[in-house]
Amino acid sequence: MANTARDLIKCRISNTPGTSSGFTLDSAVSNFLMPSSTDNTLTFKLNITENGIGTELRRDCTYTHSTTSFSRGTMVRSTGVADAALAFTDKAIVSVVPSAEDFLTTEQVDAVAPVNYAVGIGAGATANTTAIQTALTTGSAKLMSPGIVEINSTLLAPDNSELYIGPGVTLRLASGSNTSMLKNSRFSDASEATITLSLATSINVTATWTGHGQTVGSSRWLSIIGAAQHEYNGVWYCTFTDANTFTYLLETDPGTAATGTITVRYANVGIKVWGPGTIDYNQANNVSATGHENHAFKFLNCAVVRYDVRYNLNVKKFVVLFSNCSEYATGDLEFQTASDGVHINGPSRGVASVGNLSGYCGDDMLALTCGDYSGYELSRGEIGYVKSGTIRGDNSSVSLVKMAGGAGPKIRIVDIGGLMGTSAGNSVQIIEDTTGGATLTTTYVEHLIIRQCGVRSWPNGLVTTVAGSVSTTVARLTLMGLKTPEILYGDRCIVRMLTGSTIGRLDLIDGQCEFGATSTGDVVRVDSGATLTTARFRGFLYTSASSDNVLAANSGTLGSVFIESVEHVGNTGGYLVSNSATNTVNVFINGLKSTSDNSVILPLVGSSVINLYSKNWVHSGSGPVYNVSGSTLNWFGDCDCATTPAPAGTFRVNGTMYVDGSTVSAPATGDTFNNTNAGFGTGVGFYGRTAAGAWAKVF
Repeated sequence: MANTARDLIKCRISNTPGTSSGFTLDSAVSNFLMPSSTDNTLTFKLNITENGIGTELRRDCTYTHSTTSFSRGTMVRSTGVADAALAFTDKAIVSVVPSAEDFLTTEQVDAVAPVNYAVGIGAGATANTTAIQTALTTGSAKLMSPGIVEINSTLLAPDNSELYIGPGVTLRLASGSNTSMLKNSRFSDASEATITLSLATSINVTATWTGHGQTVGSSRWLSIIGAAQHEYNGVWYCTFTDANTFTYLLETDPGTAATGTITVRYANVGIKVWGPGTIDYNQANNVSATGHENHAFKFLNCAVVRYDVRYNLNVKKFVVLFSNCSEYATGDLEFQTASDGVHINGPSRGVASVGNLSGYCGDDMLALTCGDYSGYELSRGEIGYVKSGTIRGDNSSVSLVKMAGGAGPKIRIVDIGGLMGTSAGNSVQIIEDTTGGATLTTTYVEHLIIRQCGVRSWPNGLVTTVAGSVSTTVARLTLMGLKTPEILYGDRCIVRMLTGSTIGRLDLIDGQCEFGATSTGDVVRVDSGATLTTARFRGFLYTSASSDNVLAANSGTLGSVFIESVEHVGNTGGYLVSNSATNTVNVFINGLKSTSDNSVILPLVGSSVINLYSKNWVHSGSGPVYNVSGSTLNWFGDCDCATTPAPAGTFRVNGTMYVDGSTVSAPATGDTFNNTNAGFGTGVGFYGRTAAGAWAKVF
């Protein structure tokens, strides 16, 4: 800080500094001061202005009293193109002034000055690209002047850098440009070395990298790719323990040593693209001489990366792509894209945090793939933990969420805050795909959680599992807060398992599902050749106006169904569990209120067996509780009926059943029931089978 008041120093100069020399002071402008001897060696911020030339703002300009001069200092801003230095003459005026840079917000205090660029379509795209890249290379490029800012080549973001799109600013790809707008600077780096990995304990890895050149004891993010055991691959925070080794911790135990040709690369760290402005891709056509290109804001082999530009328009491929990244995030994004919104390609390590996604999408709002199509694949590996906000689409999107495998790697945990809007395809698709050279097979999802759901339409199911040539498996699927009030028609399900797919455990919690009179869908449908081991319904309201709808329909293999605190209303129909397969199904009821007229709660066809264990079941309506046709019902438990439903067909009962025993003309050995019908037999009491095969009151 100068001793002379900085806002009183304003001087003429006597030299011709041109574009690089300092400023020799001549005299003070009227009513202003010259610097004094007490200002010697102090630094100042200068405003240099000359009519017909322009204005520069410079900082760290040192005053030398013996020569009465200021050094040129460092450029902050200039009215020249791309902040170019101006050729001043002796007509220039030098003032010591504060500037807007002195009053930047807290988020901007440590940033470099805003980038100077040309505004307008067709205005200076090449110069703009150069100016933004120069600022980005130094650490921060801030686009602050409102308007359209065009660029025509890919920006490269280095470590610890940010690109800020300010209010009212649109960063636009110039017409005719067919390129990604930004990539991380190490995107195309070759591997540094081939390394070997050894497993010290279940998740502790020691890597041998001879002569790595890093400081012993230091740590940094490294990309490790090529292990046949996918648990080893990804971007990891590694510590160099001696001149030839480093260590890191895995997320899961591979159970075996690493094999394959394993390579190491340096990862980019700390890149942020953000701001309230707009990205306009201007429909880059996504095709080059070498074939398809996945144009996007692309991050490959990165850690601690964030993309948070709210508005994204006219995108041909992806809005943002994360491939082999660790600890990365997006903000809340709105977009118009012909393909995916956020695309995540394994390996994915740490926490992937995706904000709320909304807009128009030609493919998937959120895509998670352990590999990808041959023209797009950058890496291949498992996806660890992905947490997303609410995803809202319109009927343009093929799906709101798509998950596909990679011939071995797993998708571990995907936690989605909510699904809203509509989609042209299945809202959530868990698939295999071998079209277009893809090898997205053996899709395995450990746990998919959807916390709220209000999606209106889909062709097959809200969540659909599709098996291809190998297998599609979801170890656990949890749907919470399901709200589907308008399934009025069509063959639409909440969960549809197509042939060859497997779900280990399905939980539907605190949901509501209504089917219309012309609807033929089911809440859960297990197609022939599919397997659902366990289905759990808790706190669920299920209403059906159609005789076709089923809470759990099984044509494949269904193991057990748990029904707890569920209300089932079927005005003209609506089954609870329908089993048309040959396997034995166990149904456990603890807290069911069912109302049905002209419908059957448990329709059993084919040659299946259902073991029913029930308590706290209250049933009303004129429809029968069960209907057995060629199958076997083993009922252990009770059902408190307001009326006495007349079951159809033949059945076998065990334990206690609150129905009229006369409907069973030939009880089997060991059959008993507690009769509450005073008009049956010798009245109310406990009945058993006689040696002659009839009912008799025991007590």
